[in-house]
Amino acid sequence: MSHVTSPKDSHAFSHSAREAGCPSRQSFGKFCEVKLRSEKSYRGRRQRPPDGGDDDDDEDDDDRRQPTAGAESDTAPEAIMFSVANFGITQLSVGGASRTSVRYASRAQPRRLEKARFPEGHGTQIWVWSHMMTKQVVYSNTEVLNPRRALRQIPFNGKKCKQTKLRKDYWEPLALIELPKHAGAAGQSVMQKLREFRAMHELCWGDEITFRPRATDMNPDDDKKQVRSRWERGRALNDQRANSIADMAAVLAGKGRGNRLLVAQRELDGVLEEGKELVGWKWFGRDNMDQKYRLLRNPPPKIPTSRKIVKVQAEDGTDQYFKKSALKAYEEAVAEAKDGEAPPEPPKPIKLGQDNRAHKLVEINPPRDQLLPVTVYWAVDIDRNYAESWSDNVTHGLLDNALRLSVQYEQGPVVDETAYNADNIKYDIKKPDEKEAQKLEA
Repeated sequence: MSHVTSPKDSHAFSHSAREAGCPSRQSFGKFCEVKLRSEKSYRGRRQRPPDGGDDDDDEDDDDRRQPTAGAESDTAPEAIMFSVANFGITQLSVGGASRTSVRYASRAQPRRLEKARFPEGHGTQIWVWSHMMTKQVVYSNTEVLNPRRALRQIPFNGKKCKQTKLRKDYWEPLALIELPKHAGAAGQSVMQKLREFRAMHELCWGDEITFRPRATDMNPDDDKKQVRSRWERGRALNDQRANSIADMAAVLAGKGRGNRLLVAQRELDGVLEEGKELVGWKWFGRDNMDQKYRLLRNPPPKIPTSRKIVKVQAEDGTDQYFKKSALKAYEEAVAEAKDGEAPPEPPKPIKLGQDNRAHKLVEINPPRDQLLPVTVYWAVDIDRNYAESWSDNVTHGLLDNALRLSVQYEQGPVVDETAYNADNIKYDIKKPDEKEAQKLEA
């Protein structure tokens, strides 16, 4: 079914079709024909009485709905344009409201901070892992080594010096650093410092990596050095076992800027005795913002730079006290003096002047920051000797596997005596009887 339209009408039709979702101008006529058929069928169903319909007239209704071939449509182009325009407007509205003003609700779920936070006790244990062959070192907060996190800690020190996949059978625990229960923030700070120090060893190396000594067991007096090859230099950079142990001793002693292992006395008492959670420097004091602003508005009096100040005393009252004590001591000395002996000279009173200030110095500031207690469990006990010294807050122990092996070593090998005797029966020499001995002698 086709319609002859003017250019103006065709432009209006194309615009209406574009709004209604018609794909192109060529299929516009077919689109209008289908639209008119659907509207006629809809009007016929609405005008049909509910009980007066005849089932036998279905074919006649279909013939009446579908136009015959060659017959001209009695619908004007304006009606077609109006119906198409209405169709486009209905597509752009929902319930009488413009679709452009309707916004659908976002399906994005809100962030769940409970799942994003660290688990309870995170940072209280730091596992130190070492490679059996290359002696590379990685750090982990879990007992099971995560291959993805471990590979991110291994740098590229040269070709064939970094494995593409992590084999767990090559990695063994070197040590376990254990902090108090509620000191997870300090453990995170310690792990950060250990990784920073290891990166410094891998980036800022000296002549001990560039050159290697030529002295051997056969020729120990050779003082010359030889330049390492690229592969040898990469292998030397991978060997961070001794450096990591020395770094552990330094970090656990409080070295490094911002080390959270250094805490005030009140924080130490809160963690060890009261069970309070230690917070990091970033969140320190955020819970008491009102108190912080109050201190800014009304700052406390400034304390001198020295940790000790001179206690102010009333000079007159102090002098009177020393004078009375001196006279009392003189009278006692005169009474105890024997006949013919000259009495001792009265003691001179002590004055609070510039010459005597020792008894007037009073400690008012709290003690300095202290180190949290730390326990280091070793897989091999002699590995701790790589460090020059350890601070007093560090105690050493053995891991479970190492402790089990040490107990077995102290007990010695267990020998089954029954099996030992049964095995020796085969090799015992049988002694001849008396009768057999007499026969042999005869």
